[in-house]
Amino acid sequence: MPGSPKFIKANAALFSEKAQIGYNKIAIFVKKGNPKKIQSLKDFLRKDIKIGLGSDNSSVGKNVKSVLIKYGGEKFYNAIREKAGIFYTSREVISALRSGEIDAALNWQAVSKWKDNSKYIDIVDIPEKYAPKKALVLAITSFSKKKELAKKFLDFAKSPEGEEIMKKWGFK
Repeated sequence: MPGSPKFIKANAALFSEKAQIGYNKIAIFVKKGNPKKIQSLKDFLRKDIKIGLGSDNSSVGKNVKSVLIKYGGEKFYNAIREKAGIFYTSREVISALRSGEIDAALNWQAVSKWKDNSKYIDIVDIPEKYAPKKALVLAITSFSKKKELAKKFLDFAKSPEGEEIMKKWGFK
């Protein structure tokens, strides 16, 4: 699951078939119950809010930068980046939220559905004009040794039942 249509297009020779099976998007993660009453990205500028962001080298970090710039421009992004703790994995972000090291983070919405995460975090949605949905694509590699089995899985993943499973795990 390369995930990115851009990657698939750039490496078309590697894939024999593909299907879009859902979407993911960046969301604000807060502690369960949202004790700091964070409502939007604007709240990230509050002095009482400690923030976590993904590394600029990560998929989430690159997308977060785009979201923050769309929301408030380069100056806004730099102000948030300057005060934020930087994390390399989604697990580190969740751990930091749980421990109180941070009050809020930006991450892929689907991460909120990972095992046990929903016990500790809530999501604050970001309007789509700032955090657009990103297509999640499943593709069969052209060098697959079990193309028929891969095709069956691809067909299942894009079926109504597969779509429901993807929704359950946060890929809408």
